[in-house]
Amino acid sequence: NPPNFIFLSSCNKHDEMYEKGGKEVDRFIADFLFWWYMHKDVRKFANKYWYIYPIAYLIGFLWAATYCTAVRIGGKKFFNYK
Repeated sequence: NPPNFIFLSSCNKHDEMYEKGGKEVDRFIADFLFWWYMHKDVRKFANKYWYIYPIAYLIGFLWAATYCTAVRIGGKKFFNYK
């Protein structure tokens, strides 16, 4: 269980797509959508802290980028290939 930080709903959607599985293109789509949903979560997070929006956005963006990169590199063994 990796830390979900502000990305709980994004992680749950991504986990569902990985469980559904498919081919490598399906994994790529799942990871791309993961990034898309995380970016939306970052905007919500930053808006919550509107008084420090640029800093909150930067922190969220860097965390999302790191998280997505780690998932893309290490997630292959968890994808349900068919």
